[in-house]
Amino acid sequence: AWLIPENETIQDCLKDNESDAEHHISLGRTSPNILSSLEHLYFMGHGAAHPNSVSTHSYFHVAQKRKLKPEDIFTDIQWRSVAAAYVYKALLDELQDMIQTDPKDVAKQISTTDLWQITPTSLNIQFNNYDVAPYVSGPQEVQIPWSKLKPYLSPFAKKELGL
Repeated sequence: AWLIPENETIQDCLKDNESDAEHHISLGRTSPNILSSLEHLYFMGHGAAHPNSVSTHSYFHVAQKRKLKPEDIFTDIQWRSVAAAYVYKALLDELQDMIQTDPKDVAKQISTTDLWQITPTSLNIQFNNYDVAPYVSGPQEVQIPWSKLKPYLSPFAKKELGL
């Protein structure tokens, strides 16, 4: 059940006959107790000006036999504002006047694992087209080193990530 698409864009494209789409799911193991999936949908709406794509991440907590929650990784809600400030500054530096988001929206967007890529060295936030900037800017990615978030990491996360 953790692989059922929760992203509305993916659900809509898989149901309609108004676009041509390719749907891929990649599975992996982030750590001994965290499984990962990356779901990617590439689609071209009939009559649309250009193709689009959307990706979403899901994680599975092996020991608990359920979908991983942000609370499994972070013990304090303060992580969101620290991460959002870091991400927003990086986006602003990259996009400048093309940015179409604010720190509050970034905090909301990163509050689930959908945009997360968990690596041994960082939490990467991978925004889809249109999430934070116009299509021409493409998908955006910001890498937050675990060192910036370490005070907020749970014992489980520290163990799984070897921190």
